[in-house]
Amino acid sequence: MGETQKTQYIADLIAWIEDNLTEELNIDTIAQKSGYSKWHMQRLFKEMTGQTVATYARKRRLTKSAMALRLTRLSLIDIAIRYGFDTQQNFTRAFRHHFALTPHAYRYADELNTAAFHSRFNPLQQETRLPELVTLPDRVIYGESHRYECLYGDFVEDKQQILQHYLSDFIRDNKGSREQGYITLQFTPCAQRKEYHTVSLMRGLEQREGEYSLQAQRDILPGGLWLKLALQIDPCNFSGFIIDAYYHHLAQPGLARRPGQDFLTLDLPHCSSEQLTGYLFIPVNFHLPNTAPLAS
Repeated sequence: MGETQKTQYIADLIAWIEDNLTEELNIDTIAQKSGYSKWHMQRLFKEMTGQTVATYARKRRLTKSAMALRLTRLSLIDIAIRYGFDTQQNFTRAFRHHFALTPHAYRYADELNTAAFHSRFNPLQQETRLPELVTLPDRVIYGESHRYECLYGDFVEDKQQILQHYLSDFIRDNKGSREQGYITLQFTPCAQRKEYHTVSLMRGLEQREGEYSLQAQRDILPGGLWLKLALQIDPCNFSGFIIDAYYHHLAQPGLARRPGQDFLTLDLPHCSSEQLTGYLFIPVNFHLPNTAPLAS
């Protein structure tokens, strides 16, 4: 098997694993799906990813369960069963070992511990610009806000379409503008429906104090440390971009997402209905690793 074939084979296998993370997975099932022997499949997988199939699936399930804890009101046992744990006790044990917090503590922590997130492995992914850590002052913004609820999940079609239309409409309505546009967004658990989460957004143009419409709403983005990612994508791929930002770029030693809203700055003169150009900013804190004091 050539390198190109190996890469495509692992990409297809991972796509199948990802689609079945909430189903029962075992090596025999995966090998049967792959069309190769169990031994050969596992050898190729470890050669390409650096980990076994079982380890990869477990880390991905724990990562998904962590986001479910933060973005839904599902019970611990519901989340445990959804992501392949037969008991709440086994889920709690595995979760605590991976994140160094119990699921209950993780759900209610001020910060989102992302350092232990495990992203989807993509052997076909091309290199992108690395994110930066930047410090920004308080930011006063004006605009119109929107809110909607949707079923929790990475690629829920309704959520993708709403976000795509929201971004495309904003670009269309401001075609030809020389201003910088911005969009804030935040994901929180839905108070009424435990399997749903709420998406809150605000959009507007960069304006100086005193130049805003009286009808515009006013909000403040507290200053601090932010993870800054370059954005140059089709609006229909925005959900995937956000997922990659959280599961991959935030999964760095010492990083944690602090409370607050994410925001986009859009270079409107270079944006179109087929392409967003700008930056995504995610509020973060950086913690130096604990080190034991030197012996005297």
